[in-house]
Amino acid sequence: MTNVSDFKIPIGLLIDLSETENEREVLDTFARWIPLIFDCKRAAVGLAAETGIRLFGVEDGRISQQGEILPFSDTVFAEIYSRRASLIERNLSEDSVFPDLRRMAARGMTGALMAPLVVADRCLGAAGAAFTDNRMFSDDDIFTMEAVARSAASYLLLHQQVAELNAQALTDSLTKCYNRRHYRSLAATAWNAWTTDQTPYSLAFLDLDRFKSINDTYGHGFGDEVLVATARSMRKVARDQDVAIRLGGEEFCLFMPDTDQDAAEPIANALRSAVEDLTFTDQGHTVRVTTSIGLATVHDALGSPGALAKAADDALYLAKKNGRNQVWLAS
Repeated sequence: MTNVSDFKIPIGLLIDLSETENEREVLDTFARWIPLIFDCKRAAVGLAAETGIRLFGVEDGRISQQGEILPFSDTVFAEIYSRRASLIERNLSEDSVFPDLRRMAARGMTGALMAPLVVADRCLGAAGAAFTDNRMFSDDDIFTMEAVARSAASYLLLHQQVAELNAQALTDSLTKCYNRRHYRSLAATAWNAWTTDQTPYSLAFLDLDRFKSINDTYGHGFGDEVLVATARSMRKVARDQDVAIRLGGEEFCLFMPDTDQDAAEPIANALRSAVEDLTFTDQGHTVRVTTSIGLATVHDALGSPGALAKAADDALYLAKKNGRNQVWLAS
């Protein structure tokens, strides 16, 4: 009997997969090859995410942008993902059990061939093709789909693991903010945009006031709670494009791309206020913290990204020297 592990798939597909560098390129490779292998009109890939199955459609050999998020139940993609079992549907109709199959039927599809994206002991999602010609599927068809899905899953997992390792290398393990290494990369990119087309960016350097006394009085475990809460406040205040960074110790930076001083100042003040509103309790004692912030925006007199960082750091020093718990604007 034919076994999926023995089944042959086009060598060109394997070569293309081996040359991919990220998850998106794997999806694009799948999009190119599925219509060639199965002569199908439509195909799709569903990748497991935190809240459901991220669905990507394929039409004319191209992957679509991320579409809807399917729930982890009551869809054929979720069924294949949870059971890790392939599916052959020879008679699609608008009375099909699953709503996504009913949608296929409404679009003129008559059959579907789907398989889980399985590698080792993990399932990453499901992939499939849909047809309009009332073809009768054979065992070879499902074996081919499973072989393609397994091949794609191997590279998807590889790129996901690499991305995760890269993220860990750029992330502070305690606060989950980005670290100084990522800050340098952001600064170089933003500086290039400034020198090329005058796209502004701003830095808010913040330092928790009298943090050493908090550690000395309540212990470093309590101090860690304060750092984590501060990072959480930064992410709440930050806009989508802003980046929260832990520079080290109790020092943080809110990196604000494409932001001039007029736009950055209210964000920095909101951040200062958010930290001041934090309340902590230790053995019945209420503890509050404040932060001083130095805000600097790139301008023509600066000669490097390091000069802008120094301007923000100098402003931070003045914020502390002149009373703490305030935002000080760099000159």
